[in-house]
Parts: sequence; structure tokens; C-alpha cells
Amino acid sequence: MQDAIEFVEADVTALQFADASFDLCVTYNGLHCLPDPRAALGELVRVLRPGGTLRGTSRVTGRGPRQDALIAMSRRAGVFGNAPHTGQIEHWLKEFGLDGVRVEPSGAVEFFEARLPFPKQAD
Repeated sequence: MQDAIEFVEADVTALQFADASFDLCVTYNGLHCLPDPRAALGELVRVLRPGGTLRGTSRVTGRGPRQDALIAMSRRAGVFGNAPHTGQIEHWLKEFGLDGVRVEPSGAVEFFEARLPFPKQAD
């Protein structure tokens, strides 16, 4: 038997899913298009189960004048939103309590992966 896949259109800053619903959340080439990429990451973390993984990519500013100019041009054209600045994604992931945070830059793109830890057991 194969797992069923259901596609759902949703607002990434207000997902209609319950807390801790998913083992894996991905966001590839989308955060930089949003007005509030931090809020989107926060919402993806909210629906992530303990032990779950968040993976993605985003364009970022601060990786060079030519790259920043292309991002600015894309914003003026209405294609990009508030692209994060280099280092912000890593900061946000840690701020939201994820661990094992890995961020790899490639030009004006940051690839990232992090895990939501299991709650600590009381002694």
C-alpha cells in the first residue's frame, strides 16, 4: 500500500494544521518571496513534531553587491518580499529552539536544515 499525498493550499504564516503534525517540513525557494519570512519559519516550527526536521533554501542579502542588486530589482518588480539577510535564518532557527542547525551558503542562497529537539525529561 502506498501512502496517500494530499496537496493543500495554505498561508504559510497561519497554517491550518495542529501543533506537532509533521515529521518533515520543507520550504525551498520561497522564504525570500514573503513579507515576513521569520513568521513563516515560526509557523513551520509550530507544526513540526519533536525530532522532526525543517529543511529549505532562501535567497539572502549581504552576500555581495551584485547579488543584493538582483534581489533589490526583484523586490521592485514585486517578485521578492523581504529576503532575509545572511545569518538571519540561522539566528531564527536557533531562536525557535531548533538544534543541529546547519546553514550552507552558495552565492546568494542559503541551504538550511535543523531539528526540533525532544522535550527534556524531568528527573
